[in-house]
Amino acid sequence: MNHGVCIVGAGLGGLFLAKSLSENDVHSLVLERNKNVTDSICGELTDENTLKILEISKDSEIVSNRLHRTKVISLDSGKKMEVQAKVIGEQYLLDSSLLKEYLKEIAESNGTTFKFKTNVVNVAKSDVFITGVKTVKEN
Repeated sequence: MNHGVCIVGAGLGGLFLAKSLSENDVHSLVLERNKNVTDSICGELTDENTLKILEISKDSEIVSNRLHRTKVISLDSGKKMEVQAKVIGEQYLLDSSLLKEYLKEIAESNGTTFKFKTNVVNVAKSDVFITGVKTVKEN
């Protein structure tokens, strides 16, 4: 099967890339070794600029909480420092499972193909281009 773009990994970066490409009529293939998108790790704390990029409203169910201050704890010394929102801007805690499902649904609705439980074990390439990938289906 030929695809213009093959994305290895359905973490936040891979999902956002798949969504962005699909919105520009590029139908890609996403290969993920886990059984679904919610099994991969995703950062959850972000700011308003990220919400704009992801096209997510502050009132979306994906935004599980707004933070007005952050406490930073040094693991080495145990010192604590509180950072107010006026310093770092308002922060948002996202539900990573809902965020990844949201990105996947948009990409799929625009023609992206997802293959789960598929581990990429090798990349075939010519002098200039990647010409394919070798995968192993996980159990």
